[in-house]
Amino acid sequence: MTFRAGSLERKGAFHEAGMLYERAAGMQEEHPKILKQLGLHYFRMAKRAQTEDEHQKNLLFAKQVFEKLIAVEPDYPKNYFLLGWTLNDLMEVEKAKSTFFAGVQKNPNLLLSYLERIRLSLYNHDQFQVKQDLAFLNEALQTLPQGSRKDFVAAEISSLLRLEKQSPPG
Repeated sequence: MTFRAGSLERKGAFHEAGMLYERAAGMQEEHPKILKQLGLHYFRMAKRAQTEDEHQKNLLFAKQVFEKLIAVEPDYPKNYFLLGWTLNDLMEVEKAKSTFFAGVQKNPNLLLSYLERIRLSLYNHDQFQVKQDLAFLNEALQTLPQGSRKDFVAAEISSLLRLEKQSPPG
């Protein structure tokens, strides 16, 4: 059912896809893969929303689903990353940070995913997002013990800071 929902979503049939995700989640409400797909569906719907109310409603649904996903699968760090991004979009910045940091503590490699987000923002000339993400990443880096890819991520941050300074204003 989730495969069909994903196919519908790729074709632009978002409402129908959402109904299938909801039905699948209702049938197997503790299944991590289904919860993740449902949460991502709501997150994508928030990005496509026509109104601020619709945007907020979908983000709140995504937040609820990702919170449930963490309750079902607490040892999977990417779940914290998904919830953290959702909380950040809901302007719950401090809660987003602590959620993201909890995921980073479980797997420091999550920082590498965040580096990709910054690179994409640089590519899109989104200076505000780049500055916000670099500050956030620097703070996350301080929570890690020495080793655990800390030196690599620190070097990548320095590299991104140089690129950010060279990037034309957006």
